[in-house]
Amino acid sequence: MVRSIVCLFAAVLMLASCRNKVAIYFGDAEVIEIPKTITESILDVVENYSYVPLNVGDNLAAALGAITKIRVFRDKIYVMDNIFSHKLLIFDKDGTFLQKVSRKGKGPREYVELTTFEIDYHMEEILLKDNVGGKVLVFNLDGDYKHTFECSIWSDGIAVLTNGNILHGILGFPDSRELGSYKLIICDSENNILERHCDASIRYPHMSLSFLNPGYDGTVTFAPQMMNDVFRISDSGVEHIYTINFTDKLDRKELPDPFDVMGFAQNPLARKMTFMGNHADTEDYFCFTYQYNGRGYTVYYNKNTGLAALCDDKLCGQNLTFDEDGNVWGSIMEEGLPYDSDCEKVAELREAIQKSGNPIVVTYTLK
Repeated sequence: MVRSIVCLFAAVLMLASCRNKVAIYFGDAEVIEIPKTITESILDVVENYSYVPLNVGDNLAAALGAITKIRVFRDKIYVMDNIFSHKLLIFDKDGTFLQKVSRKGKGPREYVELTTFEIDYHMEEILLKDNVGGKVLVFNLDGDYKHTFECSIWSDGIAVLTNGNILHGILGFPDSRELGSYKLIICDSENNILERHCDASIRYPHMSLSFLNPGYDGTVTFAPQMMNDVFRISDSGVEHIYTINFTDKLDRKELPDPFDVMGFAQNPLARKMTFMGNHADTEDYFCFTYQYNGRGYTVYYNKNTGLAALCDDKLCGQNLTFDEDGNVWGSIMEEGLPYDSDCEKVAELREAIQKSGNPIVVTYTLK
């Protein structure tokens, strides 16, 4: 009798602790088949290809070591370098430097660490995440400071739903029992945890989630690394929308532990990676990048035809994003361009990078 009461009490506690946890179900979703044939050049599947130099001039505040994230909204380009120069900069669409968003420091309007940023298209604000400082700084679209709110969740991705709830994508293992092994945390505007999604312990232990992509329709797409599944979340809940089929490349089960350094050095299969979560979404296209056997690939999936184009061309750009008109934007560094290429466009881009003193931004429209 006593044992039954104890078991019942434990079950009640378990249910109570899971009230704000929502599991993601991996049911039927649209399958994106990776083409076996690589498109010879990105220029074969795009039109209106052009580049925008991000000119430094004499202004050292506009200098970037790299571009690790890019967003384009209205008439502005927002670029982040959280590796070398630790900056979030705003340029116009001609590449003219407009403003540096905040600066590194310990002041109330400064960041200790530039972890990531995102555009809240609904409220028309910039969110700058500072993990070390335990806060999120909010700016208007011109980069002028508005306010700061505390945030103790250590996340590498952030986005906001139209109802004001904040999404956090967890890259590594959470350091809090409250978060558990969940990779997507939803909080209200007061930083209270409402929901937990993507339990890595039941799907893939080393799954991470740092790529959250807000859409102009108020939804957010996210794609946990190492899973090959893509989801869309809105005020009404989570939807499993795509499964990326890599069967002709490599079965994910063949992969060794990606965090096993010795295994990486000894096992050649460790170089064969699958979908790492990089993606961009629009009404007509879903684009994503991945690495396979040491090479980077970009896939452009046409939602209307169900067909995909596979490119390994360095002219694609990195950190792809869409603007409101459906144009693709990405960044290119000189180190990413092949030196043995006889392509005139590659030589043109390299010259533009050397002249501007910064990585450049490319933009194009998919055919």
